[in-house]
Amino acid sequence: MTISCLPTANSALSAETVMTFPLDATRYRNYHPTLGRWIERDPVGYADGMGLYQYVSGNTAGSSDPSGLLEKADVSLPDVSGKANIALEPSQGDKAAVIILDGQVICAGPIEAGSIWDCPFDYEKLRAPGQGELVVKVCREDGTWEQHLARYQVAEKRFYQEASKAPWGAIENLGLHSLYMRVSGFYYSVTSDPCAGAIKWAKGAAKWADDIKIQAGATYNPEAGEGFMDIANISSPFGSQMDLRKSRTASGGGATGAPSFQRGQPEPPADSWFSRLFGGGVRDGYVLQDTYHSVRGKWFVLGGGGKLKVAAGLGIRAPGGKGKAFSRNFEFELP
Repeated sequence: MTISCLPTANSALSAETVMTFPLDATRYRNYHPTLGRWIERDPVGYADGMGLYQYVSGNTAGSSDPSGLLEKADVSLPDVSGKANIALEPSQGDKAAVIILDGQVICAGPIEAGSIWDCPFDYEKLRAPGQGELVVKVCREDGTWEQHLARYQVAEKRFYQEASKAPWGAIENLGLHSLYMRVSGFYYSVTSDPCAGAIKWAKGAAKWADDIKIQAGATYNPEAGEGFMDIANISSPFGSQMDLRKSRTASGGGATGAPSFQRGQPEPPADSWFSRLFGGGVRDGYVLQDTYHSVRGKWFVLGGGGKLKVAAGLGIRAPGGKGKAFSRNFEFELP
């Protein structure tokens, strides 16, 4: 279509530019295919971002907006079970909407400008790990359909932290003692296409792929007696539950070599943590304890400031029935 026009006050062109342009006309603004840009600003203003001369936020492969009045769909962050919400804000002339996740309709119904249409959304239905797409289709009052698409990706990430407490002094002639701890686990992180047009995913959704493994180790003077260890008082935003069925213990001393765990479970790798713990060999007495904090399948927000707090204690049964128990608190930043 060729339209003879003058730049308006809302035009991106200078007032001195007056000529005939071959323009593509939409309902609310004109597009110049030669210049590759709109002549007028976006009629919805900054509702879809700071680019007033963009079309569907640059996501032309996945979205269409014939009316020029782009709808807005906000995907909220999940609760601990993965439940969330999609809030669709219709534009003038919208009559119905369909929301599709990976080819499956999750919501459909009438919509009306001036009111928010809520669609329940379950993060558990995302492909984890994997990738997929969320599609919002809107039917206009003239029978035309607009489509907005946002691709998402769920990737596996590793969580790892370690800490140690300074050696304890010689108390009641029991010698020097040190306590070490590390925590590790895997989680799924959800990210979305930054050029998703009308669909805005809240950032930071994540899910624990497995329980958090807690490993504590202590070295002590074996001449002081027999050592034993306990992990207790775990607390985090996910509660305090431990999976004791996975717990393992090991103890010994006076010899070199990697520690051997009870209950027939595989030995941990001789990695840097154990090398630092035992200095390449076990000359002092040692005691190890593994357990798991039950978080598998729970959703959380990355960078939410959550902390994992763990108390670990070392006890020494001294000859003659006397002994001493020590306890130290550890605190770790969760992802």
